[in-house]
Amino acid sequence: MTQAQEVALCAWLEVRFCRSTVEIRAHVADERGLNYSHSGCIKLLARLGFEYRKPKPLPRVASAQKQTAFHRILRAPDA
Repeated sequence: MTQAQEVALCAWLEVRFCRSTVEIRAHVADERGLNYSHSGCIKLLARLGFEYRKPKPLPRVASAQKQTAFHRILRAPDA
């Protein structure tokens, strides 16, 4: 990838939030005709000053009131 292509890719990345390297790799393949592997794309991003982190799932947090009501239902004797 030439320096001008890297600058163009940086500009493209600055205005987008890419959730995975798949989107970035597809853009590079469409625009430049270059095919990067997943690890190659991560290394390219690091070289350009970007950081790729795989998103981690976060647990849902219920409100304290809803949790208390649920526990009351569980502990209630069957009628």
